[in-house]
Amino acid sequence: MKKTLIFLLVLCMATMVFSGCEKSAEDESNRSEAPINSSTEINLGGSYTMATGGTSGTFYPYGGALCQIINKEIGTNITANSTGGGRENMALLATNETDFALLDADMMSYALTGTETFEGEKVDSFGSVASLFPQIIQIVVAADSDITSVADLKGKKVSVGDPGSGTSVNAAQILDAYDITFDDIQVNYLSFKESASAFQANSISAFIGVAGIPTSAVTEVSLMKDIRLISIDDEHMKILTERYAFFAPYTVEKDIYNTSENTETLAVMATLGALKTVDENVVYHFTRAMFENLDDLAMAHAKGKELSLEKALDGIDPQYLHPGAAKYYKEIGLLK
Repeated sequence: MKKTLIFLLVLCMATMVFSGCEKSAEDESNRSEAPINSSTEINLGGSYTMATGGTSGTFYPYGGALCQIINKEIGTNITANSTGGGRENMALLATNETDFALLDADMMSYALTGTETFEGEKVDSFGSVASLFPQIIQIVVAADSDITSVADLKGKKVSVGDPGSGTSVNAAQILDAYDITFDDIQVNYLSFKESASAFQANSISAFIGVAGIPTSAVTEVSLMKDIRLISIDDEHMKILTERYAFFAPYTVEKDIYNTSENTETLAVMATLGALKTVDENVVYHFTRAMFENLDDLAMAHAKGKELSLEKALDGIDPQYLHPGAAKYYKEIGLLK
């Protein structure tokens, strides 16, 4: 009888162990087949910097909003730093002094290919992450100004943005289409904020800015005095879009700055770049979190509404993508 009880006890224990192993194997199988939950909390850690732009432009507040969202989602500590924008941001990437940077598509293209303003200075220390929103070329004058065309800027006091900035490069390109150089105007190299102050003080006749609209500096000016934006005529619009592939026609509606009529101008995409030394996994999760939190970005900044997967690669050559960003786009089928 005792032997029978011992046998039954051993049999029972063996059954329990076998069932437990079978259950464990089943659970492991289920875990391996379960889809990744995009809402799973991620804590990558690490401190990074993002070069943006002037405090009165669009890049700085946009970059700040983006950093807050990404930090919350993936546990990083990315700090948005104010800069002169454009070429300064590129210089910071070239010297590994920033991890991420907001860039105009034209400046990014010049640097990656070593052309135009980066002739002989090819920068290959970074990769593209995404196109964010269109940057609008805005040529601001007083509503009662006798400046009615780009050609009329000749001989006038004009601010063309910070030295070496994307704005100053675009200003030179537009003036050149009208056979005007910086030598033909009384050039002032001023930031958005400085341009707005100088314009309100009547120290300059016009200022050129390239930023998402509405641009805070232009909005502030429009609240103090009536303004107009100078349109680019059809003839020169064609010259510029044929000469520079990154330019696209854009209409600024009159209600943006309460002007008397719509303005026909040009746009160039704002983009984001990241150093190749930033871990692929960090950039992958950064890119993923950015596109999985579009509503939050739209609430944090007006330009966030213009970010979309459909336009994520506009103006970007896929061969220059950061590996982390490329991994995400391949995962969702945007790249093969």
